[in-house]
Amino acid sequence: MISKSIIGKWNLIKHSQLDEDISGIICYFPDGKMELSIQGKANGLFISLHYSGEYILSSNCIIHEIKNSTKTDDIETKQKRYFQIDKDQLILTDLPEDFTFMATWKRMEF
Repeated sequence: MISKSIIGKWNLIKHSQLDEDISGIICYFPDGKMELSIQGKANGLFISLHYSGEYILSSNCIIHEIKNSTKTDDIETKQKRYFQIDKDQLILTDLPEDFTFMATWKRMEF
């Protein structure tokens, strides 16, 4: 079942917009809550993003309903992400094809 397969803690291993010192964790909880934390460098600039809220799943996408964020413009927004799960990896993109970003996460013990 899709909803059960995404539940858990995921460690960021690759992000198309970050090129150095990448770290991150995303957690999807069984009660529909989620948290995300990403840090890294893009073109030499340090970037840090943390947000939490709720998520809604459909067949190939997940919507993050952001309630709290270090990026205040994102609060009370919905961010649609397309996803694939391949064994112990979760791949999130902003579009199903010709995406502008891709993040790859590896499942961790929860």
